[in-house]
Amino acid sequence: MVSNGSYHIVAGENGEDVNEETVNIYEAKSYRVVLPQLYSVCVASSFNLLTGMILSFSGIVIPELEKPDAQIHASIDETSWIASATSLSMAFGSIFSGFMVDHFGRLETIRLSALPSILGWLLIALAQNTAMVICGRIFTGLGAITALNASGPFVCEITWPQFRGSFLASICLASSLGVELIYLGGYFFSWKTIAWLCFCYAILLFIVTYFVQESPSWLIKRGRLEIARKSLHWYTKYQNLDDGEKNTAEMHLKHLTKQFHRINKKIQSKNPTNLNVLKRFTKPGTYKPVLTLIGLCAIQQFSGIYVITAYAVTFFENIGSNISPIICSNIVTGLPVLASLLNIFTMNSIKRNNLLMFSCLGMALSLFVSGIFTKWIQEGVSQEKWVPVVSLFVYMTMAILGLEPIPWAMMGEVTPSDNKGVIVGFVTVTVEGIMFAAIHSFRTLQQLLGSSGVQFLYGTIALCGVIFVRLFVPETFKKSLTEIEHNFHEKV
Repeated sequence: MVSNGSYHIVAGENGEDVNEETVNIYEAKSYRVVLPQLYSVCVASSFNLLTGMILSFSGIVIPELEKPDAQIHASIDETSWIASATSLSMAFGSIFSGFMVDHFGRLETIRLSALPSILGWLLIALAQNTAMVICGRIFTGLGAITALNASGPFVCEITWPQFRGSFLASICLASSLGVELIYLGGYFFSWKTIAWLCFCYAILLFIVTYFVQESPSWLIKRGRLEIARKSLHWYTKYQNLDDGEKNTAEMHLKHLTKQFHRINKKIQSKNPTNLNVLKRFTKPGTYKPVLTLIGLCAIQQFSGIYVITAYAVTFFENIGSNISPIICSNIVTGLPVLASLLNIFTMNSIKRNNLLMFSCLGMALSLFVSGIFTKWIQEGVSQEKWVPVVSLFVYMTMAILGLEPIPWAMMGEVTPSDNKGVIVGFVTVTVEGIMFAAIHSFRTLQQLLGSSGVQFLYGTIALCGVIFVRLFVPETFKKSLTEIEHNFHEKV
């Protein structure tokens, strides 16, 4: 079967809904039936691999541009803009990418996101000055956020609920892998060579999207039933019922359409027909999940996850470690990729809130330990220079297990199905604005508080995350999107 993003539909003969037991029988027969979903998720995740590359690229280019003999030299102010330009453009890109997701389609938006990425990497590869690097970062940021806003709803809508957590976790895995590939590449290649490789990869991604089908749910909502039928035939081509006579795709089309009209009618009965998008933000079913997501993401950003990703080499140069900063960066950004693999299983077996609180607590403790030893090393009290490196490795691992992936996954889960793209876009533009503030303020905070003080600050914010999750974040573990949305409507 195919999930339409909010409703888990499988139909029996004569049009009746089959019960949950029958659903499990059909779905458990062979994992072969999941292959179209798996392939589509891999394509969507590949765009997030590029997102990880975009976010971490500043980490290898800034140290090179700060060298006195660099062909292109950058000041501290210019490096702050190189690091934060992507998050600023991601904030602006969120404004229109949300509308693109709803009006152009989930897959079409993912495909179009490759175009600014291609242009951005080309500008960086051909850069003759810092202005070209910053412009290239702006365009790659636009591509990254457009793909990010579309991939969540796309994956949620084409996958079965029992696999949704793992498939969403694969997006985080791809992003983490992209971060590591950039730092690993920085050890062997020049930053311009890496830019050319990313340019070629973005072109390849644009091409492979033509071998995937659009979300049937979105097509049905837009009234494109013939294209939805074709898409359903593709997603269900390995899912045949016992007698081989029933047309599985047609069953899904009929019942997804019926369910969409039923849910749409219910929504219209609760809201006036002239209720526009802005007015929907005054409804508890919209503003509650929006505020929850923004609060959780603010903690995510100011606990330092993306700051360390953007400034990894510079960060390790300042904590006093006697290990090569580029090697430290590879260790800290590389080994958590294994944590992302583990996350594919934990997201399907452990409650989201437990993962979030465990993650926040582990991050806080790691930063406190790293901050203390960084202070002692700089004061000459301790020579245990390996401790901050190990602590930050634990910090990144704990982040990947919870606070880094779950807020992004929740955007596709807790936002209402009606105008999902616009609402996700609004949340994302806010979050990216917060990310810009967090990354751009790092150098200033470092000058004011010192390396240890910044770590204490980020650790305190991560600790506050435990309290925030306990009080305000709803549990979404193994709940259908309909249940999650209904929960927000009920709590009026």
